[in-house]
This record gives sequence, structure tokens and C-alpha cells, in this order.
Amino acid sequence: MSQTSIYHIENGKCYILVEEESVGREKQNLKLGIKIAKDKIKEIKAKMNLLDKDSTEYDNFQDNLNDHELLISDFEDRFEDLLNRPT
Repeated sequence: MSQTSIYHIENGKCYILVEEESVGREKQNLKLGIKIAKDKIKEIKAKMNLLDKDSTEYDNFQDNLNDHELLISDFEDRFEDLLNRPT
């Protein structure tokens, strides 16, 4: 009995199978992750407003802010991939 892999490699690229029954759940998880990250960004910005812009602590918060913004961007890209997948 052969087992179907969720991975497909073609022309040096690896594609991951998306099961139709999991798409809705993944989209909801992405929406939740985006909301949580946006809330965290608000919290970080509020803390940054209280700090000297030349401080190490401010720089650390800026790095954290950038990480959350990148996370949101990646989640939004994945959401668009799922939304626009061929049927």
C-alpha cells in the first residue's frame, strides 16, 4: 500500500498539498494570528512612545515591532494564496 505524500517537488520547487477540508480552518487561524499581531503592535508602540528613541530598549522594541509586521505580511500573503487557489 503506497502512502500519498503531502509534498510535491517539481522544477526545484516544493509544493505542499492543501486539503480542502482544512482550508477554512487555516484561513481562520491566519485571521486570528493577524489580529493578535496587530494588537501586539499597538502595545509595543505604546511602550515605545514612553522611551527615548536613542535607547537600547527602544531599539529592542523596534526589532520586535518589525518582527510582528513581517509576521502579518507573511500571514496576509498565505491568506491570499488560499483565497485565490484554483478549484
